[in-house]
Amino acid sequence: MTIKHKFLVGLRWVLFIPVALIAAWITWLIVYYLNQLTLGVRGVETDSFLIKFFIESISSAAMGGVFVYAGAIVERWPQLFKQTLSI
Repeated sequence: MTIKHKFLVGLRWVLFIPVALIAAWITWLIVYYLNQLTLGVRGVETDSFLIKFFIESISSAAMGGVFVYAGAIVERWPQLFKQTLSI
């Protein structure tokens, strides 16, 4: 293992959590405000308990999925460029 390779492996693991957290937070914001907007346009009262629960549940589910996906992409970053297509 060269020093460059060790550095890249270490950098990948250092960036794993922050990148996944930032991607998850941005996703939560997008899903939350899009739900607020679309339900508000339809005339649904967005201050009721059930609607808030629905919006939070959907936003949190999307946040969790994106956290796992972004973490997996960062962790596998070097292998993504080494794959070749065989027909």
